[in-house]
Amino acid sequence: MQHKTFNLSKVSLLTLSALSLVATAVQAAPQKSGITVEINETKAIEPPTRFIVKYKSAATLSAQGLTGAATNSVSQLKAHAASELSSRAGEPMRFVRSLAVANRHVVKAERRLSKAETARTIELLAQDPMVESVEEDRMLQIAAIPNDTQYTSQWHYYESTGGLRANTAWDNATGAGVVVAVLDTGYRPHADLNANILPGYDMISDSFVGNDGNARDSDARDPGDWVLANECGGSNPAQDSSWHGTHVAGTVAAVTNNGSGVAGVAYGAKVVPVRVLGKCGGYTSDIADGIIWASGGTVSGVPANANPAKVINMS
Repeated sequence: MQHKTFNLSKVSLLTLSALSLVATAVQAAPQKSGITVEINETKAIEPPTRFIVKYKSAATLSAQGLTGAATNSVSQLKAHAASELSSRAGEPMRFVRSLAVANRHVVKAERRLSKAETARTIELLAQDPMVESVEEDRMLQIAAIPNDTQYTSQWHYYESTGGLRANTAWDNATGAGVVVAVLDTGYRPHADLNANILPGYDMISDSFVGNDGNARDSDARDPGDWVLANECGGSNPAQDSSWHGTHVAGTVAAVTNNGSGVAGVAYGAKVVPVRVLGKCGGYTSDIADGIIWASGGTVSGVPANANPAKVINMS
């Protein structure tokens, strides 16, 4: 077994161009940051395929003469997944957790299914009389990022033809009083951002994806989302950490007029970081719970958000 040690440096507040869809992404080299991450180069285990199962409401089930609804308790959900859903799928299925959205629950297979197998499994699970709909609990990834670190390079802020013209908008508004929830990889403490960060939450429920040794907790800091080759199912190259959440938070609300770093688009706003993306991306189910929590809704087992967001950013 080989070991690599990466020292992750002070994260730069990169600026996301409004036209970044046509920009070329630049891969940053591993840098130092005061934390050390050890990567064990072992054979990667592909994450199993997961599904979001929406059960019919109690009223609908009752009207159809169905009793013992699987939505009544966790024990019934586990039993229903292990028996009925497994039998229909032809694959062992296991209950993972419930979502904050009513009647929606995550189940998973014991292995990574192919695209065709996933589509067929969705069809089979949806045939269960207690089930209203089924979708894959997809892994979503961050967007590509350009590497712009100085305001003089932030042409998309002030350029008159294709830019935001933020420099003229700032005469009227800077985002003061607005809370923006950034649903991303979390954040790294940064001198050009710290003053505008509010308490957030790590909404990642899978410890492999979380990459921080635990599941959900109140620490929204980003431990890195590096991956080994072929670690995310199928074929993927090894990648260093993106620090994408810090990048986006800085784009939104980097401290401005401080003679340092970059300017934030809404530098008067405050950011609530919600960590929903980690190794290989982030599950749709965690992102859904993150949206509910960020907006002030209730998520079981998670304390209330003291700073509900007016704006939710999911770059």
